Amino acid sequence: MREMLEDLRETLAEFAEQPDWPMLVVRANDMASGLVLQQLEAVEASNDRDLFFRFPHPLDTTADDWTVKAMVSLKLEVERSNRVLAKTNPDAEPLAPTPTSLLDARLTLAERWRLAAQYMSEMLPNTAHHRLVLAAIPNQIGDPVEHAKLVGALMMVSHETGASHVRVIVRDPGSELDPHLRRLGARFLTYDVDLSAAALIDGLVRDAGNPATEPAQRMKALLQVAFLDHAHNRTQQALEKFGRLCTYYLIEKLPGMHAVALYGAALAMNRVVQDKVMVRERFQSAIALCIEAKAYPVMLEVLIAIVPVCMGLKEFEAAQSYADTAAKIAKGCFHAGRYVDALALRGDAELALKQPAQARASWELAAETSEKAQCLAAGRPALERLAALFREARMRPEERAVETKISSIPKELS
Repeated sequence: MREMLEDLRETLAEFAEQPDWPMLVVRANDMASGLVLQQLEAVEASNDRDLFFRFPHPLDTTADDWTVKAMVSLKLEVERSNRVLAKTNPDAEPLAPTPTSLLDARLTLAERWRLAAQYMSEMLPNTAHHRLVLAAIPNQIGDPVEHAKLVGALMMVSHETGASHVRVIVRDPGSELDPHLRRLGARFLTYDVDLSAAALIDGLVRDAGNPATEPAQRMKALLQVAFLDHAHNRTQQALEKFGRLCTYYLIEKLPGMHAVALYGAALAMNRVVQDKVMVRERFQSAIALCIEAKAYPVMLEVLIAIVPVCMGLKEFEAAQSYADTAAKIAKGCFHAGRYVDALALRGDAELALKQPAQARASWELAAETSEKAQCLAAGRPALERLAALFREARMRPEERAVETKISSIPKELS
């Protein structure tokens, strides 16, 4: 991942400086668009020669509407810069206001972008040694046809005589733009940002094993790989990695991260270790570290995980206590889904303690919360437990009412 980001940043930096290609098409999905903008911002921060303008807002209607938003954004940015300039350097000449023609709907897209490029170019000391970089990277692209119109207009601006200093970066969510730009006679480069699962895992593995990477970053990458190993049932590999991580975070005195690694180790152990007391003790050690680090979101996950282990050991009072604590933390963190999970687990423990009334109350609260918070899938286990409870007590109307609720949950959420 780190190598991928560095390569993306270097590509953007080199594109801004190279003399031959006016346009770069970055193939990236919506999720990856944020990474592109982030790395472009890093390039700008290290480049004091050129002028960068980034336009990330979603293209959810038309190219004209998107352009209006971009021009308004430019206007606000200039006004903000002038306010800062007035405070920090009152004697400096302010930036010229944006031309009103940028918002003239009678002009074509290409004409408005040409005027915008001319206006922004006037901010450069000269156009022979400095670049104007325009990045049209919508974080969402609704209509490919409208997006193609926008890209075509920007292409025309970057290819004009006298615009050799202009560099345009656009985003392509797939490979739709290539034939469109070739038909227009565009000169452009392409770069693929691959955020597929295979690419991410490969990047994490390389980061974890790269001696040139800082130890803290290597350990973070190793932690992600360890959880991926666990998710793909590579339990032995996961245990080995979690063991290394626990040792590292213990030595570095990082209790919060140590808790995460110990939590992962306990999850993996629970699959292969027969001695569930040992598993419970690992979870308990992770809880203690969470308390020390005040890492309550991590503690919530550990508490949710320890309850079934205690139930298997018939330690029902402990299970009830852990589930109740998890419910309180989840409520405090405004995590509705985990609150519902904790309440369902608390109900399990209460039923095991022969407290059916309390169990019913916990499950009903879980079901009610899931409905209010629209996390219906999280509430399904509680509803199923209620149905079983009513069935056992021969409470047919109540059972039918709960079964109706269960059947109303969309299958894709189950």
